[in-house]
Amino acid sequence: MFTIFSTREIATSIWITIIIIFCFISPNIRKALVSVIKHVCTPKLSIPFVGMLFYAALFVFLLTFLPFWKWVYIKDISIWVLFAGVPACYKAIERKIDEHYFRDIFLGNLKFAVLVEFIIATFTFSLYIELLILPAITFLVLFDTFAETKPEYTLVKKLTSFLMTIVGFTVLALSLKEAISSYQTLGAIDLLVSFCVPIVFSVLYIPIAYGFAIYAKYEVLFLRMSFKEPKDTIIKRSHRIAVLRVCGLSYKKIVKFEQAYVKDMYVSMKQIEFDNLIRKFKSSTY
Repeated sequence: MFTIFSTREIATSIWITIIIIFCFISPNIRKALVSVIKHVCTPKLSIPFVGMLFYAALFVFLLTFLPFWKWVYIKDISIWVLFAGVPACYKAIERKIDEHYFRDIFLGNLKFAVLVEFIIATFTFSLYIELLILPAITFLVLFDTFAETKPEYTLVKKLTSFLMTIVGFTVLALSLKEAISSYQTLGAIDLLVSFCVPIVFSVLYIPIAYGFAIYAKYEVLFLRMSFKEPKDTIIKRSHRIAVLRVCGLSYKKIVKFEQAYVKDMYVSMKQIEFDNLIRKFKSSTY
């Protein structure tokens, strides 16, 4: 186990297991937790999740044909997919996202902070130390977050921020020391692959995140249109086909049509009027 997972990952698993056991022991927490699990397992959430895992599995299958491939890399890929890739895709479904969101998914993995995070995550301490560090840092972060909620906690916020800075630099310094003493035993190729996994998969997951955003935007757009259309399904279908043709896979066009043109629709709107609306929108996008 220690050859595949770092001591920090093992310590995290131990604490998560303890928390899960505690949650299921408490009747009230167990009931709420079961309710959350049921909602998460609904087809609308579970099917996209399975699709994202299948997408990652497909690229893993292709990577196995590379000469440097090792099955131990599955761990790094799985962690990134579950804790970075999947959240990024689900976040793209949100009602409003920044227009640079998809670019930032990639650029976020090229910052200097990523190198620091990689060093801290790769070169860890003994299991006993990690078991003590994790809850201590977690409580410190919680205190720091809580201190932001009210102005009267400003002094506490300054203290927790100072402590977090000290802890952060201490952990980084000890991780660098560990890196210098043990980098030769880990293998340069393995370290390079582990570092490149977030960069490579962030690029691979941009189309999935973008597809989620497009689907969610069309769903909202068509819902708003339905309030300003007759109940005739044939008319609704023709309207949607027309919108799909002019907007295509352009996120900006979908947003523009929803915000500026849906308001001009009304239930008794004639087909020729809707066609003129589409032509007006089409001319404004060129």
